[in-house]
Amino acid sequence: MLDNVVVLRALVDQALDGKNSWQNAAELAHCAQVGEKNTYKALQHPTAIGAIRRHPRGGFDVTDTERLLMLFAARRTLKEAKITSFHKALSVLKDAPVYAIGGSRAAAFHLTGSEAPTEHAMAILYVPEGYNLKSLPTSTNTRVSGSHNALIITSKPRDFEAWRNGYTSKAQTFSDLFAQPSPQARAFQHALWNEWFNSTAPIEPPRTTK
Repeated sequence: MLDNVVVLRALVDQALDGKNSWQNAAELAHCAQVGEKNTYKALQHPTAIGAIRRHPRGGFDVTDTERLLMLFAARRTLKEAKITSFHKALSVLKDAPVYAIGGSRAAAFHLTGSEAPTEHAMAILYVPEGYNLKSLPTSTNTRVSGSHNALIITSKPRDFEAWRNGYTSKAQTFSDLFAQPSPQARAFQHALWNEWFNSTAPIEPPRTTK
């Protein structure tokens, strides 16, 4: 994941946990474990659309967490994920020194004030960089329910340091669901949005008609 995207993730995660004010870009860079130059660059777009307000004497505030989250989620794809059987994915976790659970299962963990949907999407699992995903057999039955298959993704050490409870962070969980084309993922995505922002559905770009 690119450094500027990691900065957005840190901004959203901190805002969802109640931190909206930052003393300067260096503070955010330290939180995201990203260089200050890339942090400044990452702040340009959110500032231009009014999701961040800069202070005249330095520092800035997050003023629109919803727009920041959608800005982050819109950048997400799962093209780097390896699809394998759920059984093979579990065998990977037995050998991994650290891992994080994502997708709908992470969403169920983050849904603390409302009931989670009953049917899960395909599992998403993160393992450290260096794991040879090519050694895993690719699942040939990609149309079965989420209980049969799993998506495995490699990630940097800084990600696992941020995901200390064994699940992907709130922003990462939402963005992965946003990128997952299934009704189950969408149901969990809407449930998170409703709990965090008291709204029934995420803001989405307008549809164009021919």
